[in-house]
Amino acid sequence: MAPAKISLLVALAYPWSAHLVRREQRAEEIVLYGNVDIRQIELPFVDSERIAEVMVREGDRVRAGEVIAKLETQRLQLRILQAEARAASQSESLRRLKNGTRPQERAQARAALAAAQAEAANARSQYQRLLGVSGTNEGAVSEQDLDAARAAAEMSEARVESNRKALDLALAGPREEDIA
Repeated sequence: MAPAKISLLVALAYPWSAHLVRREQRAEEIVLYGNVDIRQIELPFVDSERIAEVMVREGDRVRAGEVIAKLETQRLQLRILQAEARAASQSESLRRLKNGTRPQERAQARAALAAAQAEAANARSQYQRLLGVSGTNEGAVSEQDLDAARAAAEMSEARVESNRKALDLALAGPREEDIA
């Protein structure tokens, strides 16, 4: 920018400073006297934190890259602690998945399967008994009781299958995709 344009900009930006500009004999040279006092500056901080410390005072010379102020880091520290807690939680979840099903859970699944098998055997034998009685003595067992016994036997068989699948899942452990 040419010197004449600089004096014009200074005079426009700070009208009171026009008397500070003095032209010398040569037209290219401009000499400025006085102080330009700017109180409001914008510091390019990434986050909107409070300033904890200002390293320079008014009038100090600063170099490019020099730290002139530090931000309070309390909120940032809290975010770091939250991220560390999340990472620890995920690490424990991964460890749980890698360890697989606990022996107690496998035993519980086996016990549930055994109970369902016993219930199914009882329901089947009761249905067979009612079916035998109804075949020999007509009218001794109502159709409704026979249908209820058959339905109970079928539901018990379905519970056995469901508990067998639950045991298979407990023995197989977590999926590789979940661990990944």
